[in-house]
Amino acid sequence: MSASALLLDRLQRHANLRWVGVGLFLASAPGVVLVVGRVVTGHAPLGYLIACLGAVGLPLGAFGTNNDTAVHAMRELDAERGLPSRFAEELADERRLRAEELAEVHASPKSAFVFPILASLAVLWLYHLAGVFG
Repeated sequence: MSASALLLDRLQRHANLRWVGVGLFLASAPGVVLVVGRVVTGHAPLGYLIACLGAVGLPLGAFGTNNDTAVHAMRELDAERGLPSRFAEELADERRLRAEELAEVHASPKSAFVFPILASLAVLWLYHLAGVFG
């Protein structure tokens, strides 16, 4: 498989994986509300709010890491004139919105796979602390 084909495969994979982070972030919101409710009513210690931070932060990290990995692949494919048209508009938006930062975006494919797993575990743990599981 050529380098461009591997890069395109990485782009497609991480462009899809970044939305897992969005879904996990949205899934964490009801759990945060439940945990905060338990803390406010005295049914859970104040320290449970730390779990809320993790259950919100890790999904955002999952999105960000996969997004940066996808954008890096877009930038590389664009330089090789191999960027599919469906990603060209997104890269143009990135250049318009954060032109200076775009040069520093780097790929972290291993971290990009680990973050959604950690984020999933954090959200599950949050729901456990909220009393939904067990």
